[in-house]
Amino acid sequence: MKSSTRIVPCAVVSLSLFGILTTSTAQAQESAVLPTPVTPPTQATDATPVLSEVVVSASGFEQAIKEAPASISVITRAELEQKRFNSLSEALSDVEGIDVGAAAGKTGGLNISIRGMPSDYTLILIDGRRQNSAGNITPNGFGETQTNFIPPLSAIERIEVIRGPMSTLYGSDAMGGVINIITRKVQTKWAGSLTLDKTIQEMPEFGNTSNANIYASGPLVENLLGLALRGAVFDRSASNIRYQNDVT
Repeated sequence: MKSSTRIVPCAVVSLSLFGILTTSTAQAQESAVLPTPVTPPTQATDATPVLSEVVVSASGFEQAIKEAPASISVITRAELEQKRFNSLSEALSDVEGIDVGAAAGKTGGLNISIRGMPSDYTLILIDGRRQNSAGNITPNGFGETQTNFIPPLSAIERIEVIRGPMSTLYGSDAMGGVINIITRKVQTKWAGSLTLDKTIQEMPEFGNTSNANIYASGPLVENLLGLALRGAVFDRSASNIRYQNDVT
């Protein structure tokens, strides 16, 4: 009887230990089988805002080009640098409805017409300031003198071209359209450019032409005062035409 009483506690203890080990092993196996939750990749919720192109010539104040009440084209600074235009006439020649003709008149200025209207009805603006002169000041085909001192391409930020009459806003000079040349702001570092070109006539008795443009911009006092300079020189040699006397 004493031996039986001694065996029972040992059996109970061994079964209890076996149960504990079995439970721990089962829990370990279950935890190993459970799949690891996959966190979905985060997506950027803040989309980069796309700014619409802004113009000022159509209504006299800044507005999106889609809201402008006119047929308008914009030549951006990126396009001027990408295509490497040599002159303003080359930049405008790709614009629909623009005709630059022979590109230069008697004094080297541009004859720009819009939608078939004479060049006298194309208003030229530089930063919103009128460049056209009265017809009685430059008669006999010299009206292109108003475009002689257009800034060089390196000084231009963008060109806004309005096709169609804008007389209500700009007067009778704008019956054909408006070309507004917006110049660049003063640069944070000094930079400049020099452009030279020469035209040699096929017939030597007609004068050759030479043209030079210079542009420089930079700060005088950092974040306070800056300076931008531009200039142009045009020279045309005198013609030397001699007529032979056909009278015998």
